[in-house]
Amino acid sequence: MKKRFDICFFLCILFFCSACTSDEQEAGITLSNVHNTIGAKASSDPLLHLKAEGPWTAKTDQPWCRIEPASGEAGEFELLCLLQENTTYEERRCTLTIATQDRTEQVEIVQLQNDAVFNDASDKVMPPEGGTFTVEVEANVEVDVYVTHGSESDGWLSLESVSEPTKALSKRIYTFRAQPSELSFARGGDITFSPKSATQERFTVNVKQEQKDFIRLDDEPQEADVLGGNFYWNMSTNVAFEAMSKPDWVGNVTVKHIGLLPTNYVDTECPCSVSIEIKPNTHGHERRGTIVFAGEDAELAVEITQESSCFPTSGQRVDLGLSVDWAGWNLGAESPAEYGNLYARTEGTPGDWASHTWGLPWRMPTYHEMWELNSQCTGKRTMCQGVFGVSYTSRANGNCIFLPASGMLREEGDKVEGQGTQLYVWARGIDSDDTARCMHTSWGSIPSDPGFVVDFRDTSRECSMSVRPVCEK
Repeated sequence: MKKRFDICFFLCILFFCSACTSDEQEAGITLSNVHNTIGAKASSDPLLHLKAEGPWTAKTDQPWCRIEPASGEAGEFELLCLLQENTTYEERRCTLTIATQDRTEQVEIVQLQNDAVFNDASDKVMPPEGGTFTVEVEANVEVDVYVTHGSESDGWLSLESVSEPTKALSKRIYTFRAQPSELSFARGGDITFSPKSATQERFTVNVKQEQKDFIRLDDEPQEADVLGGNFYWNMSTNVAFEAMSKPDWVGNVTVKHIGLLPTNYVDTECPCSVSIEIKPNTHGHERRGTIVFAGEDAELAVEITQESSCFPTSGQRVDLGLSVDWAGWNLGAESPAEYGNLYARTEGTPGDWASHTWGLPWRMPTYHEMWELNSQCTGKRTMCQGVFGVSYTSRANGNCIFLPASGMLREEGDKVEGQGTQLYVWARGIDSDDTARCMHTSWGSIPSDPGFVVDFRDTSRECSMSVRPVCEK
């Protein structure tokens, strides 16, 4: 009977011990609503909810972090995390240890870094041929990049690459590419960097791509005649330019911009008027040269030519394929470029100066023969050996004569009028009103007027002018 009692007593003790052990396991700590990641600013944010079954203590392993309350008896508590500001650009960590007599819990507290974004966000200027450029950003947060292309929608500006970002403050190289531009005006775009941070503002880099500079000649240059003069060309450009080099036989070159130089896609080019002064060609042969226009990165070379002086057919008698042959030079001269003598038609003078001076078969041309010369041959103002006058070239055989602008001496005058600018040649015969007919050519202000006018007029016989003989075939 005693033995049974001992067994029962042992079982009761065992049950009591088991009950005590169960109570000790329940007498611990329970953590809930844990917020262990906190911003960089100084704060006293709720950290967690603590339920303790007995006395407890709380401490951290970093001086920048305190816990309140730091200890207590059994019960429920809201623990506050008192943090100093994180002025560094990296996150920092500490360990919170909560302990009772029999149990310990640890919580890692993370304080975020002080967000930082440093950049070299200076505006960029790209050449028309395009290329790459970089933007350096030193950051410890993610940064989104947005590219806009201004008025152009062809995606000429794009992000090509970026170095791998990290959470620590690190330098990132953003590489962008601008495509080549064939535009005659500058185009612009924007690159916006948007940090994923409440404390950092977005920033923008403006990108300008310069236009492709050009100078264009809109009119094909015509060959300048032997007398030169002022010639006008129409040109277009998107830059200011001037003539940088020219042949020595070209005088002033004046560029006048008619409109405004383009600044955007609205005005893509500016028309210009260019005045070219070409000196007379007294050297005989055709001249060729180049005028180089330049401005900014544009250059244009324009080839120009000037016709040669007149080279009359040699010989005293020249066949032009007309009803009569014409003399190669004036009466009183010995070569085509000489003026010769001036002859009046007054009473007592020979009726035909050509026959009187050179003898038959030479004679003065009739009005009809002068008209035939003007209508059947190509007349052109020109120079011969530096002397100004008119050339007549046969359309039938290419032979040519030259009539110098020898001018006229009036009845009571003592100075020859129009020598070097006007041509007077007597025709044969006397009119009933005691006047004589002559062929007259006049020009404007030589050499600015490119043409000439031929007329036939009755003139006082007292005037003295040139004679160009003809002879029968």
